[in-house]
Formats: sequence, structure tokens, C-alpha cells
Amino acid sequence: MDIIISGTVGVGKSTISKMLYLKFKKDLNLKVNLIKEIADENPYLDFYYKNKEEWSFLTQIDFLRMRFKSVFINNNDDYINIYDRHFLDDYVFSSLSLIKESMSSFNFNIYKRINQELLERINYRKQKIYFFLLISDFETTLLRIKKRGRESEQDLKLNLYWRSLYQKYYQDSEIKNYFKKNSDYFFLINADQAKGKILDDILKIIKKGKYYEDSYQWNNWSWQKHNC
Repeated sequence: MDIIISGTVGVGKSTISKMLYLKFKKDLNLKVNLIKEIADENPYLDFYYKNKEEWSFLTQIDFLRMRFKSVFINNNDDYINIYDRHFLDDYVFSSLSLIKESMSSFNFNIYKRINQELLERINYRKQKIYFFLLISDFETTLLRIKKRGRESEQDLKLNLYWRSLYQKYYQDSEIKNYFKKNSDYFFLINADQAKGKILDDILKIIKKGKYYEDSYQWNNWSWQKHNC
């Protein structure tokens, strides 16, 4: 079973992923891998934040390479794999880059071809995929980004980028459909509630083991109310 914890930057993916990992490993004594966010390993990321037009293509390709590598390394049917962001998320960032005119249409098409070829070469759907999209208030995500203090993320000029990314994740129906198409079970989770409640919600869904879209409905999310 693969469990993907997804959402915009600052939504709380790493915290929930780690809590879920510890629950499976220590409390339930299950075989489990935690595949962590790999932002710190990308040598182009700092350059990307400073000059997206020049560095977006190399940055996204390197993320794609590292994430697919993690799929190969953790390709074990006996383990539960928990992904703190997944290669499916990279499509969000690359398509956002195209919209912001920081990646040419030519480069974006190359990226899509590479992505598709890699998908065809691996059987990433051989295990059931639970895709959990965490949703939080936009201002809350900004506070979390500032609180964790990554130097490359602190430039106030990036606030427009964070807003655009937030809108891409939660307002673009193409992205929602892409996530649903490439997973077996897709759920929306309110990340503004207590961490323990988020964990309980995810565990209940996995235990139920069948598809339904969570009561936290996509169409009922009040974008204007939540500062989008």
C-alpha cells in the first residue's frame, strides 16, 4: 500500500507523514517506509527561487529524477510506503512554472514526455494508492513557511509564488482530476484541525478501504473565505 500526503508548501505534510509513520511502525508494528520530502537535496532549488525562468526546467527535472528513484528503492510489496510529497506532485509545480512564464512550452513538453516515459517503465500502480490532499488556510501556510525558517523560502517576493501555488493545488480542476486519475483512492483532509484528528481521519479512511470522497468536499471549500 502506498500512502501519499500531498498539498501546497506549508500545509503540514511532513508532520502528518511522520505521525502516520510512527503510528504504523511503533503502535501497529507494521513494515513501513517514510519517503521524506527531498527539497533539501535539490542543488538547483535556491537558484530557482532567485531566478525561476533560468532554473525551473533543471529544478523540476532533478525533482522528477529523485522522486522516481525513491519509487525504485522502495518498490517492496511487503511494506507500506508513506510519501511526504510524491512524483505526482511535481506536475503541479511544473505546470505552475509554465503559467508563470518561467518555463517555455518547449521545455514543459519535454518534461511531460520524460514524466510519461518514466511512468510507463515502472509499475507504480501495482499497490493500492491512497492520495490524501491536505487543505489549509492560505495565511496559515505562510506562517508555517516562515516558522520553519528555510532561508531560501523567506524572501517576501515569494508570497505571490506561494499564493499561485496554493491556487494551483486547490482551485485547478485539472490538478484534482490528475491526482484522482493516478491514484486508487483520493481524499481531501482539513489540515487546520488538530494533528491528532487529522491522523485519526486518515486511519479511519484506510481502515474502511474503499473509495469515497471525504465529507470535506472539494466544491464546498470556500476559497474567498480562506484568503485565496
